Amino acid sequence: MHSILHRLLKPLCALLLGIGLFAAAGPVTAADTPAAQAVEDTASRMLVALKQQREALRADPSKIYGLVERIAVPRFDFEAISQWVLGRNWRGASPEQRQRFTAEFQNLLVRIYSNALLEYSDETVRFLPGAAPNADGDMLVRSEFVRRAGPVVPINYSVHQKNGQWLIYDVTVDGVSLVANYRTTFANQVRDQGMDGLIASLAKLNASGGR
Repeated sequence: MHSILHRLLKPLCALLLGIGLFAAAGPVTAADTPAAQAVEDTASRMLVALKQQREALRADPSKIYGLVERIAVPRFDFEAISQWVLGRNWRGASPEQRQRFTAEFQNLLVRIYSNALLEYSDETVRFLPGAAPNADGDMLVRSEFVRRAGPVVPINYSVHQKNGQWLIYDVTVDGVSLVANYRTTFANQVRDQGMDGLIASLAKLNASGGR
């Protein structure tokens, strides 16, 4: 089952490249809302850190994890991401299971995101005009990833305010949502193995370095 989960999660790398490419990008247009500014500020800090530590990262790529944990992770609401990815299975999980799943899923996403950052650079991202908040006050931060070759890729960040900060709870790259893409996958895992089985599969994948 570990290998099945790995195969199912592998496309997540392509999805999260949207964030990785954004942070490793070259020119970034100015954001026009506080929510977009928060995302842009995080990206700019990541870009500066990558440039400053380029040689160190070449010598020891594992150092990227520390940068991501320090700069990017605080911009994501991993509890909300985990809750919406699990859907109704979150409601049926115990507090201890929720905590374990969130930790393992966050660990996996950080690894994929970090590896994406190591592979991409010198691209361009531009922000698009901000959309109005929805009924809950959540915002959609819209951007476009402009590649040197190939079509422009839309990258949208769903953000909400939590403890006075704008945090990302979903990313949609070229129409593919992180949350929606893996809700069915994890629902099938829970159905076949139970919540503990899903958590064990994620833990095993993380222990192997995500391979």
